[in-house]
Amino acid sequence: MLKKGANPNSGTAEGDTPLLVSYDCCGDGFGEGITTNDRLQTARLLIAYGADPFLINNRNESFVDLCKGDRRREICDSIKIKKR
Repeated sequence: MLKKGANPNSGTAEGDTPLLVSYDCCGDGFGEGITTNDRLQTARLLIAYGADPFLINNRNESFVDLCKGDRRREICDSIKIKKR
């Protein structure tokens, strides 16, 4: 979809972007099945296609904010995010 021009910054009703969802979502519905490497690859791809890691959702959280916590920190430490 990204190759066809899908907006990587489109959000849900809660303001969650694909990048935010990639950090902390799903798997088999119980949080299982998606590896840290899968999440890292997805985040890198989304950022390469223009996903903005600074966009905030309705809970006032951005991908960068989630990275500041210690949960799944290795995902964020592996991605070079240009500061604003």
